Amino acid sequence: MISASSSKSLKTPWTPEEDSNAGAAKQEEPWPALAGRTLVALVEQVFSHLLKIVNICAHVMDDVAPGPAIKATLPSLTNPPSLSPIRRKGKEKEAAEQASVAMSPKKSTENSPAPRQIDASGPTPTSKSSLLGNFYHLPSYLKLYDVLKATHANYKVTLDLQNTTEKFGGFLRSALDVLSQILELATLQDIGKYVEEILGYLKSCFNREPMMATVCVQQLLKTLFGTNLASQYDCLSANSRGSQGKAQRLGSSNLRPGLYHYCFMAPYTHFTQALADASLRNMVQAEQEHDTSGGSEAIIPNIFFFLVLLSYERYHSKQIIGIPKIIQLCDGIMASGRKAVTHAIPALQPIVHDLFILRGANKADAGKELETQKEVVVSMLLRLIQYHQMHIDSHEALGVLNTLFEILAPSALRPVDMLLRSMFVTPSTMDSVSTVQLWISGILAILRVLISQSTEDIVLSRVQELSFSPCLISCATINRLRNSENINPAEEQTVEEQRKYLPEETFARFLLQLVGILLEDITTKHLNVDMNEQQHTFYCQELGTLLMCLIHTFKSGTFRRITAAATKLFTGDGSSDDFYTLESLNDLVQSMIATHPSLVLLWCQILLLVNYTNCSWWSEVHQTPKRHSLSSTKLLSPQISEGNEEPDSESKLGMCNREIVRRGALILFCDYVCQNLHDSEHLTWLIVNHVQDLISLSHEPPVQDFISAVHRNAAASGLFIQAIQSRCENFTAVSSLEFRALD
Repeated sequence: MISASSSKSLKTPWTPEEDSNAGAAKQEEPWPALAGRTLVALVEQVFSHLLKIVNICAHVMDDVAPGPAIKATLPSLTNPPSLSPIRRKGKEKEAAEQASVAMSPKKSTENSPAPRQIDASGPTPTSKSSLLGNFYHLPSYLKLYDVLKATHANYKVTLDLQNTTEKFGGFLRSALDVLSQILELATLQDIGKYVEEILGYLKSCFNREPMMATVCVQQLLKTLFGTNLASQYDCLSANSRGSQGKAQRLGSSNLRPGLYHYCFMAPYTHFTQALADASLRNMVQAEQEHDTSGGSEAIIPNIFFFLVLLSYERYHSKQIIGIPKIIQLCDGIMASGRKAVTHAIPALQPIVHDLFILRGANKADAGKELETQKEVVVSMLLRLIQYHQMHIDSHEALGVLNTLFEILAPSALRPVDMLLRSMFVTPSTMDSVSTVQLWISGILAILRVLISQSTEDIVLSRVQELSFSPCLISCATINRLRNSENINPAEEQTVEEQRKYLPEETFARFLLQLVGILLEDITTKHLNVDMNEQQHTFYCQELGTLLMCLIHTFKSGTFRRITAAATKLFTGDGSSDDFYTLESLNDLVQSMIATHPSLVLLWCQILLLVNYTNCSWWSEVHQTPKRHSLSSTKLLSPQISEGNEEPDSESKLGMCNREIVRRGALILFCDYVCQNLHDSEHLTWLIVNHVQDLISLSHEPPVQDFISAVHRNAAASGLFIQAIQSRCENFTAVSSLEFRALD
């Protein structure tokens, strides 16, 4: 009931017509994510009830008797302290007054009960006058405490540590699970004053239920930093208010992001900006590890990342922890005898990134103290230099390598000869998946540097001077390397034969050969036979990165010669046997439509950038029906099997992926037609064969631009109306769009 109410609020925070003052007032209400305000009181009662239950469990596990809080006292000494009689009498009077206040009936209500007795090993909430989880004054909760205490005592006697159905543990897990869900709907305003109290309870619960306690801490952090479900409500509300006054596109009543945004605009923007957003992944494994040192290897880098972030925070103008203390902790790990590769180096990574990149870029932080800290870290790194390693076996590892190149001074990467020599190389063998992936990762990292920091003239002049040839990875060479055959240098082409390739053709051919290698390995190697799931994913990520590099090269306008050479290769006769032909690459991509839609759409984008508009290819991708007459009234939609058999999950996924490719390719083709309106053939082809698809995708910006272009042309507009009348079965559903287009 609570989840449904919250979902309703998130979908419709409030209508744009509402006054902004009313919206602000609504934000100040407690639990604003709940649409039904009658549920607020219920949620607050549930929240209070949960804290009391978790507090009871904390009492049981810490073996603390429920009762009002008392100050911890030192053990009695044989010689009393030398206080004067007056001061001693004053302190005794003060203690008596505090005790009377704690036991006063007026102070022992449910909303502001006296806190429980504090034990050195138990949770220690700081606010003693407003603890929501106090229960010692409530008989029903005291009975529950007695029951849980007996259950937990029985559990400790039996020593059945592996019993997953044990009642006390199951009860605690359920309580923490519900608490984590409630925190998803809370805001800082709702739970701000209970944060320390909750953390105290979770600290006691951690040893018994580490996974669920950590989940609750994560949810608490999400609530504090505004990234939980309730905060999404705020974002939607802001978007709703901010969208007022903006011009609406043709045929669109809602400017929501569509397929074009998510498949093309957002990824390309992310790529060109080269943002390396660091995210904290504090996911706890479901199964507890018997060896605690094994778990430390995974959590140490996250701990130090958190400490580095904490070094920016202050509590009452006092720094919580400083970088020198963090460096000291890391030095302690180095001195502990643990493996440097699994402990010391991961711990140093967030420190190095913070000191040399983040703080180093801020002139306000520059100073002798920062330089001293850098020198200390460098000395620590020099002690670890013997443990250097280069394992690029994941997208994250490739991102680290990219970051390394980005932070280097540009002069350190000049001249580009060393980069090109490292790029135009042939691996010793290609019979191993890991070897191929490592080789291509290095090329991708260098390619990223070349297209972002060098000019086309410099790169191509050095390619020609160094006499590189695309035959380095010709199809024949690839096949021999896959069969573990040695490559004889004497059999390589002579310099005269190499020079028949222009440098831009060499560069373009080399990249297209890499595309072919990745496509073949992805489509021909069997999962869990020739490669594991991680390797398959990394293959796809490498291909996606390579295609994004090609898209940037073609779209940026700074690599015109390479773009022209690639266009010539794509539109050529494809008669060469030494390299992958466009037809062979298209066949490989086409076989991936049902499994890898995002990669297929990237390839479609590349084809349009080089003006490849082959009708047969695009008809397959668009799933265009085999007819062209406007006299037929049959719907132009994807061909679906007429069988009555219920498709399995894999078939459903394949159908979904095909539909993603079909719609995405249509959006791309509309964008291409809008940029090439002089070619009326493609505009006519789209209208005649895909008018209903154009209507269903009219909220996408390129399709809106396409319809606007049709509207500006009398002949095309008439054809569009004719297509709607003959091809759209439900004419009334699109009549409003038609009239808008012709208005």
